Amino acid sequence: MTNDISFADQFIFHKSPDFLFIDWDIGNTCNFSCSYCAPFIHDGSIPWVDVNKVDNLIKQIRDNYQYKEFRLYNLLGGEPTAYPKLPQLIKKIKSIDPNTVIRIHTNGSRTPRYWKENCQHMDEVLISCHPEFINVKTTCENINILIENNVAISVMVAMSINSWDKCLDIANEVLEKTNAPISMKPLQKVLGFEDRMDYTTEQEQVITNWNYNSISKDFKNNFVSRKMKWKSSTTGKEIRVGNVNQLIVDNTNHWKDWDCYIGLDSLFIRSTGDIKVGSDCNPDYIIGNYLESNDVTWPTKPIKCNYDSCFCGADMATRKFK
Repeated sequence: MTNDISFADQFIFHKSPDFLFIDWDIGNTCNFSCSYCAPFIHDGSIPWVDVNKVDNLIKQIRDNYQYKEFRLYNLLGGEPTAYPKLPQLIKKIKSIDPNTVIRIHTNGSRTPRYWKENCQHMDEVLISCHPEFINVKTTCENINILIENNVAISVMVAMSINSWDKCLDIANEVLEKTNAPISMKPLQKVLGFEDRMDYTTEQEQVITNWNYNSISKDFKNNFVSRKMKWKSSTTGKEIRVGNVNQLIVDNTNHWKDWDCYIGLDSLFIRSTGDIKVGSDCNPDYIIGNYLESNDVTWPTKPIKCNYDSCFCGADMATRKFK
């Protein structure tokens, strides 16, 4: 892909469904404590979501975003599969809003028995492979269980420069032993903060080559994703984006002063009850707290981006206009 996208004044969907993406942080307990992960993401300091207090929230999201084709709930943490009531939460979301897709963003470390017993509640599973703690053999077994049970799956290898060779081994072993699509994700020095790891030119080229040349496979169930493209509104010229994470490597993840459709295309629900626009960016743009009040100021228009760079996959895969 060329890095010259100066012609573009739009970053928009390409033949993708128009759905609402909802990141829901259901707690910050995790069985991993990766060196590049800030403690507040995994230290268990925030209790799990109370499944008995979410009904009205789900109803409000359903009613305020009826114009979307569907709602996609991306349940994350922490490690969401450590939440004992995860199956009950999924069932509740589906019962209140049947027009939803449930995705679990997990490290994939639970036992094969867990996945066999619980995967019928899940539409999609996104497995992040973290080199410092992963058991690759178990992860591959779990991936194959999910595929056998017709769960849409995607695998993302966290490419830490401190475990570079192991990351490469993980990617190749998952490729060899499963039929899952695999991408390589460049990391920030600390997740949740802007500075990215200091990759060498050679390392960036490895990630680029992998993400652009990964093997295309046939699946019974496809992972719901937003295919994006750069486009000029005047000439009609466009460049399609295969993997939004590659924008980080290409250094094209910059939309400062563009109008961004976070809040219209995506929301984030914190484990504290706060509801905010977008996923990672604009942490103080709170539109309500479902644990404190039913009054939520649902967004009606895009907001102007004030960030130099964007590193969050969900935020990058959001419509933007210059």
